[in-house]
Amino acid sequence: MNAVLRRYLRQYQGFVVFGLILLVCVGASIYGLFPAGKRVFGLVKEREALVSQVAQLRTKASLLGSLDENTLRTQLLTLTSAVPTDKAIPSVFSTVERLAAESGMVLGGVTVANPGSLATESAQKQTTEEKKLGSNMLTFTALLEGTPVQVLDFFDRAVKVRRSLRVRFFDFSRAAGDIATVRVAMDAFYAPLPTALGDIADPIEILTPQEEEIVANISRYPLYAVSSLEAVGVLPATPSVRDPFAF
Repeated sequence: MNAVLRRYLRQYQGFVVFGLILLVCVGASIYGLFPAGKRVFGLVKEREALVSQVAQLRTKASLLGSLDENTLRTQLLTLTSAVPTDKAIPSVFSTVERLAAESGMVLGGVTVANPGSLATESAQKQTTEEKKLGSNMLTFTALLEGTPVQVLDFFDRAVKVRRSLRVRFFDFSRAAGDIATVRVAMDAFYAPLPTALGDIADPIEILTPQEEEIVANISRYPLYAVSSLEAVGVLPATPSVRDPFAF
């Protein structure tokens, strides 16, 4: 058996050496080409992702180009006048004061439960109710005097103003004659602007026709306070200074 094997090896020695060399070359090629192929495959996947992202950005740019900036600005000012970006306590005072005047009641005072900071409080922790509503709340109490008819008129007007208000509870007590004293606890809503923008590739969600109709209905309500964004956007004019050396 050994003699046959030695004779076979002598006879096909050249082929055996060639086969071994060929196997070594193929193995080396596979060992070298596999990482390169893996990198090429990764580059192809990355290119496909970039192509998809570019297509999304083009769609987003086209949608942005079709929107009217003035309309968006008007809608934003309308919504922030209803739900300001901060507590906007002065707007609460002016709104309640006008409501009392228009309903014929006497406003004895307004007390804010927790005024805190007047600045935007995006980092403030929301209560369970605020998280459910998707908005922060500023609770305040108003002391009013008037007839029962005037009280009902005040409540009716309170839900028909631009500044978003909600009656939490009220105490009703008789004063002199038909005059009643009412202590009303109310909530004023506000929603701080987000502190971070979304990803550039995130799709844009435009308002639906139903949402546009809601904005239009809000704009029809009387406004007794200036929107916080509108107030910030309008800068006072700088008075011109006369040249003291001019004659």
